[in-house]
Amino acid sequence: MRYGIIVSLVVLLTIVSVVVPFAFPIRSTPAVRDNRHEQLILARAAAAIHNAEPEWQYIAAICNCVSAFTREQLGVPTGIWHRSLNGTSDHISVDVHGYATAGTVGRLIYRETHRNYGKGWSVTTYKLGDGANMATYLDAYRGVTQYSITVRKGRFLASINGQSKDAVERFAQFLVTEMSK
Repeated sequence: MRYGIIVSLVVLLTIVSVVVPFAFPIRSTPAVRDNRHEQLILARAAAAIHNAEPEWQYIAAICNCVSAFTREQLGVPTGIWHRSLNGTSDHISVDVHGYATAGTVGRLIYRETHRNYGKGWSVTTYKLGDGANMATYLDAYRGVTQYSITVRKGRFLASINGQSKDAVERFAQFLVTEMSK
């Protein structure tokens, strides 16, 4: 009798271990996202900018950025360049988004260019990388104009923001160079 119970349990365990995973697939833990490429792009751009314009200091940051294409987003390193000259300070912020495919990035840049930003914003296409746009916003409350370039290159999307149009354009060039490598 004991032998029959043991054999029945072994058969039952075998059936459960073979049949149940097919009937009820176990979801694996999502893979850890690898954003080394995005971090390297930003680190190389920071070094290139510092070599060309040593007065700019780079501060790396952590981004909990959420994208409409979160499942396809691989990484989002971010940072800020800062300089103080003659009692005034400038800040340029940057995000480098990595996505699984270049098609995703193409859809994002299209949406960024054609969405309704609201009152005070002006958005135009910009010739840089594989596609770009420049958004300009006049902040009447602070009395400043904010410039933002969003540029794509391959499966990467960079956003560069600041109050100096010239600096935003220069830094965008550095980022495209590094995204091309």
